[in-house]
Amino acid sequence: MVLRNRAALAQSFAEIGWGAMVGSGVLALAGTVALVGLWRALLLGLGTVPPRGEAWPVFFVSQLGKYLPGLLWPAVAQMEAGRRWGSRRSVMLAANLLLLAVLASSGVVVGLALLPWSVGLTGVAWWAWVAAGALAVVCVWPGLLTQVLDELFRLARRDPPSLSVPPAAMARAYAWATLVWLLYGVHVAVLVRAVGGSGLDAWAAAAGGMALGWALGLVAVFAPAGLGVREAVITACLAPVVGRAPALAVALASRGLLAVCDVLLALAGSRRAARLARTPVGASELPDD
Repeated sequence: MVLRNRAALAQSFAEIGWGAMVGSGVLALAGTVALVGLWRALLLGLGTVPPRGEAWPVFFVSQLGKYLPGLLWPAVAQMEAGRRWGSRRSVMLAANLLLLAVLASSGVVVGLALLPWSVGLTGVAWWAWVAAGALAVVCVWPGLLTQVLDELFRLARRDPPSLSVPPAAMARAYAWATLVWLLYGVHVAVLVRAVGGSGLDAWAAAAGGMALGWALGLVAVFAPAGLGVREAVITACLAPVVGRAPALAVALASRGLLAVCDVLLALAGSRRAARLARTPVGASELPDD
């Protein structure tokens, strides 16, 4: 598709321009940073308190693992960090799986709530609304997530962690997830505006398509970081608003910007981790420079 539409894509990228790319990139960075707030809220709810200044380096460095096929590569790195924090491996794995569950459930709900404002009710199949309703129940019934998690451990013939996350902690996690979708939605909307999309219709398609595409990409274990799945959903949602080639250009630009954010944050995290490793025992309580 990219090669077939390369001329139209080149024109669309020219329309986006560097100004929109920079503005959209700042919002993408803010949305990616908000993810660590979601992860930390779940860790605290599970009784794990990361040492001061260590949560974000571990999270962002481990996130590079999502570019490999499979869902659990980031969890492997996080479990190793949990050992240093005195946390069980099952707790760290549970936190990662809950992170995916919160993002997937909230992303589908946000996407299907916004898209009718762009494509109309006829653009969403009835079964999608049933799925959104089921996920909405998960959102308001936090204990269900941990019950499902225990069942997954049993199916894998592992001892279930039998963890519980307080409702207040789950509420904070979903609040962080909502902030992530807001920032990512505006990040895509800036690009859409640059190619001629404006108004509520364009914003709903941008934010709804991003949330739904990201959520579906999370559960597509065959696609590293949802590669291809997210772009297909975003393109399909934006095409009625701005045209197919501009929609694809926006989806590809978003993917590139978010990948750059992941790399930059991972580099910053690795430097922070190296600095912490060189810090003498007891000095970590001192204020940062």
